[in-house]
Amino acid sequence: MPHVQMEATTNRDPRTIEILGKIKTVFAQKGFDGASMQDLSRAAGMSAGNFYRYFPSKNAIIEAMVELDLSDVGEIFRHILASEDPRTTFLAALRAEMNAHTQTCDGPLWAEIEAASARRPEIGEIHCRIEQGVIRYLIRTFALIGGLAEREAEARFSGHAALIMIIFKGVAMQPNADAALIDLSVATVDALLPETAGPAATRISDMSIARE
Repeated sequence: MPHVQMEATTNRDPRTIEILGKIKTVFAQKGFDGASMQDLSRAAGMSAGNFYRYFPSKNAIIEAMVELDLSDVGEIFRHILASEDPRTTFLAALRAEMNAHTQTCDGPLWAEIEAASARRPEIGEIHCRIEQGVIRYLIRTFALIGGLAEREAEARFSGHAALIMIIFKGVAMQPNADAALIDLSVATVDALLPETAGPAATRISDMSIARE
């Protein structure tokens, strides 16, 4: 089984996390262009001057959101790659994340960021970074599941990883996505994964996973 190393997660400042939690609804509701810095500072319960000391621009806010999301993604994949059954753990985490995103403003927020990335190259670069980061984690997970060298997993399954990203985003950006859609999406992702290495491995499709 190949050894898989993970990058260190981003340093998480509690005050920054608190501010981002308060303002992300404004972005989701008003859009990247519609939300003013005054709207955002009000939502954070801060004076405009104090808010600008944390975030001098909307691009800086998006940058911080991306870094925080990558940190969260890193923690999820760290758990998956340390699991005795990474396939089952990965698919259970995928289901949980789809449920979580569709029940909060996170899905609409990331839909807005994706739309803004098509209009603004600087946002597109930030958005691309998180997608590339997630794809790297997926490749490492594929390597572990299939008992492959990471380079071989990348050569064989880069397209699979990109397709899984499309499936996840398509579900996560829908508010209150139907449970049947999530079930079908998880089953589709399962079919895209490498065959599990080892005779004792069990596919997630043969097991029962409780919904969140």
